Amino acid sequence: MSQAKHPLKRHGLRQPSFFRRKRAKEAKQFQPVVFKPVRRNPLKPQTRIRMINSVHGYFRDGSHYSLTAGLTYWVDEEKADEYIVKGYAEGDLSRVYSDDEVAAIRSSITVISLDQEGLTNG
Repeated sequence: MSQAKHPLKRHGLRQPSFFRRKRAKEAKQFQPVVFKPVRRNPLKPQTRIRMINSVHGYFRDGSHYSLTAGLTYWVDEEKADEYIVKGYAEGDLSRVYSDDEVAAIRSSITVISLDQEGLTNG
């Protein structure tokens, strides 16, 4: 007189349709991964630098980048040389720069000095 049960329910297992519905529900919760192209030429040689000062800026497409002081990064040789000459990072230069080249690179440094008169607590 017992009713015939589904063979999977008899042993406490759930039907496969439950798992399909569960996976479909979980899949709706996640957003697809979007890969952005790398902003460097992979054929350019990279140099390891350790940042002394933090550097923040924007790429051409408007997205933000940040190199934090105290951390080590791998960057293109020309960018690494620029940061080293400006005093933002420490590392090895890829070549020897003349005094004129160093002066040209350092001409774009922005220094913000905070003296006691310019500071306020308000």
